[in-house]
Amino acid sequence: MKKSLINKYLGKFGVELHGTGYMQSLQKSSFSDDAFDKQKEILGRNATVIFDIGANRGEVTLKYQTLFSSAVIYAFEPFSGSFGILQSRIQGLHNIHTFQKAISDSNGTFTFHVNKTNSTTIIPYKPKSI
Repeated sequence: MKKSLINKYLGKFGVELHGTGYMQSLQKSSFSDDAFDKQKEILGRNATVIFDIGANRGEVTLKYQTLFSSAVIYAFEPFSGSFGILQSRIQGLHNIHTFQKAISDSNGTFTFHVNKTNSTTIIPYKPKSI
C-alpha cells in the first residue's frame, strides 16, 4: 500500500505517517530552534504590541525589548517581590509598561500557587479588573 494513500486515510484523524529521515530532519532544525528566533523569523521586526503575562523579573520582557525594539510591551506580574525587580530592570525603557496584576479568563477569587524556594505555598489572590 502506498504511503500517500495511507496518509490520505490517516489525515482524516489528524495523523501523518513519516519515515525516519523526516524525523531526523526535524531534530536537526525545528526542535533545536530557539522560540524567540522563530518569533523574530515570523514577525521580522514588525511586532507593535507584546503582552508578557507572568513577567516575573523581566528576563523575557527584556529579551522581547531587544528583539522588537519598536514594540510597546505590557508586562504583567502580580507578586510584589518579582514586580519590584521587574520595575528596577526596565527603568528608562519607555516602551515597556508594567502592571502588578494577574491575568485570567474570569473575574473572582482564586487560589494562587507560588513557588517558594523548593516548596510550593498557596496564597489566596483576588485579581483586579484592568
